[in-house]
Amino acid sequence: MSRPLRILLSLLLLGGLAAVLYQVWQSRQSYVSNASGSFSIEDLTLQRDFGNFILNLEVAATNPSSQATTLGPPQLRLLGPSGQTFPLYQLTHLPSYQPPPRLAAGERARTSLAYWLSTEELGLELHLAFLEERLLVKKAGLPPLSSLPAEQKELRHRFPHPDWTSP
Repeated sequence: MSRPLRILLSLLLLGGLAAVLYQVWQSRQSYVSNASGSFSIEDLTLQRDFGNFILNLEVAATNPSSQATTLGPPQLRLLGPSGQTFPLYQLTHLPSYQPPPRLAAGERARTSLAYWLSTEELGLELHLAFLEERLLVKKAGLPPLSSLPAEQKELRHRFPHPDWTSP
């Protein structure tokens, strides 16, 4: 094998390795977090529920206040562009239901949240608010719904960043 060909193959191999390492690093990053780092969306999946959708969020937050607070409504809420709030999708009558964690001052915790959204609501820009802070969950516009199976409730789709209209 000639020297230029070996150099070219070495560079291609190094570039491929760098791309794989970058993907691994990206997968370990939060979906999105605020500037102070005290509030972040760790994971997000969208699940089709027949004609509607269930937005599942894994959230981590540190209580910045001097008083205890709950990592759930009304302190933690999903907001639309005009400030409307979306209720949690909770099945409180099931034995597996767990209420949102209560955070002491300065304490950090994680919780899972689910929101049931119509197709119209899914097209809105959505923010998650915790106390006075906000995070962008998704920009306005519908995601590529063809990537979500029509009637299969168990399949979920992950979006790597708030712009759901691009890959």
